[in-house]
Amino acid sequence: MAITFERADTIDDSIFDSLYSTSVDDIKSGTMLIPEDKTSDEDIKAWVKGIFNQESNSRHGILVKKDGTPINWIVGNHNPEDTFTWVWVLNGAISNSKAVFYTSEWHTNHKAYQQSIGVSKYSISCLVDSRVDKYFIKAQSDGVMLGNYSKKTSEDSPLNVRHNWEY
Repeated sequence: MAITFERADTIDDSIFDSLYSTSVDDIKSGTMLIPEDKTSDEDIKAWVKGIFNQESNSRHGILVKKDGTPINWIVGNHNPEDTFTWVWVLNGAISNSKAVFYTSEWHTNHKAYQQSIGVSKYSISCLVDSRVDKYFIKAQSDGVMLGNYSKKTSEDSPLNVRHNWEY
């Protein structure tokens, strides 16, 4: 069928719960800097949900679906450089697999959505050597990603890296 991208500054609790449950291992591996006082699974989930709800109201939320099933909730913003910056992301799965994100269909439709909202670049920040960082390095080297690529380590925080693509 199809992968679709749509504006979604809020999502139902059941969708959040589903996306969170398939993202929690990535979150705990360091893709998000969880406050030190958030130690229990319930505290972490409540914090992540609060951040997404707060940030999506002041930024731009995108709900991605595969054949009608939610597979991503991306919250980010446009900055003055014609770029959509991904700030927060929850990734779902199809049949217990995240392989859908490694397809040309996902990336082609992502490009079309980005262009439909008036941007030609996007950027994703993450921790150096995190699962997300390694994923994008591999996807880029495998030719999965679209556009011209650059990667930059933050001068202010050398533990952070920014992956950038321009169509």
